[in-house]
Amino acid sequence: MTRFTAVVISLGFVAGACDGPTRPSPNPADTPSPSPAAPPAVGSLQALAGPYDLKVTLSDTCTELAPTVRQRTYRATLEATPYGYLVLRVTGGGYSVPTVTGELWSAGGAAVSIDWNNFEFEGCDGYPERLPDGSPLMICGVGSGIPDDAGRISVALRGRVLMGDGPQGREVCSGAHQFTFTRR
Repeated sequence: MTRFTAVVISLGFVAGACDGPTRPSPNPADTPSPSPAAPPAVGSLQALAGPYDLKVTLSDTCTELAPTVRQRTYRATLEATPYGYLVLRVTGGGYSVPTVTGELWSAGGAAVSIDWNNFEFEGCDGYPERLPDGSPLMICGVGSGIPDDAGRISVALRGRVLMGDGPQGREVCSGAHQFTFTRR
């Protein structure tokens, strides 16, 4: 037997030994069935879809901003998706065209959470709005709250406020910003 043939045969045995599970597979009868997804939370989340007036009050730590800038108002729409969240689209404030600024998710039970201008891992990577003087302003963060029976969703958003375009903007403040959605 040549050395080449011996190596090929040895590799064949090694490959055959590695071809298959390295531990016993569980018996399907011993494996519990997965719990179904929680349709009530998704269903109640979908019930929140629709048009809202949105008032944002920036944190008191935002002293560098004029009072008129610290109070933001928008027309918001929570749009149903086939997924476990609603798309959040706004106009008004400094957004002249409908702009996706985030998502609304179920946070367990009746609670919801929003991501605002926070689309990737680093966050604060959304779309700045333009103030009347042309300056870009971007609010970004995450927060949670609970919808009430009167058609309001009140969310305390922990986040930052940047002046300038995108993540390169200068942070002017951070803190808890109040987001209040009122169904139209």
